[in-house]
Amino acid sequence: MEDYQLLAYSDVAGINSLDMIEVSGVPTLKIGTDNFNDIQSVRVNGISTEFIVVSQGDLLAEVPPSVRGVLITRVDVLRESAGIADTTIIRFEAQSSGSRAKGHSRVVQQFLKVLLTRRGSDIFRPDMGGSLSNLIGTSANTPGLRASVGLAIRQTEDQVVKEQAASGRTSSEMLQSATLVATSFDPREAAINVTLRITTMDGTTSRTGVTV
Repeated sequence: MEDYQLLAYSDVAGINSLDMIEVSGVPTLKIGTDNFNDIQSVRVNGISTEFIVVSQGDLLAEVPPSVRGVLITRVDVLRESAGIADTTIIRFEAQSSGSRAKGHSRVVQQFLKVLLTRRGSDIFRPDMGGSLSNLIGTSANTPGLRASVGLAIRQTEDQVVKEQAASGRTSSEMLQSATLVATSFDPREAAINVTLRITTMDGTTSRTGVTV
């Protein structure tokens, strides 16, 4: 049985300039880029914020209240994806069409579900689960945080590969590898941010982020 599509895709637009200004007393980022077509969202330190396109090459994005007064380390401008690539951003978003997940999307969706499942919580498959959610409450100062995240990803990779072995799926719907790219701890949100790269047997690669 195929899964319903729960993933949406965005591409990261290139940023040419970035300035901090104030608009009516509100800290605001003035962002310049070559292409603002099909802009979906702007994220500051991973937090979505309000924005407005003021010209073909500039937009204004409000600095989220939770980010004000702290160092801004990342700004992402996301636009509608033209197709899956290594720089594609993947997020969970219920699709109103009720379409089925296929190809690379199906693999990514399956991997994330297993990664976040706590082992023993699925009564039908008690051995399945990467148990990444067990790290909730872990701080950046905990020894071996990155190693723990990497272990959860490797366990999930092994489980998914084993399950798909006799599935008869095409190469586009079979996991080849999952690689940990980065981990970070957000002390304000008490959350661990994980970025990983997922590759299917047909060579398609995408990056996705998970926060626990």
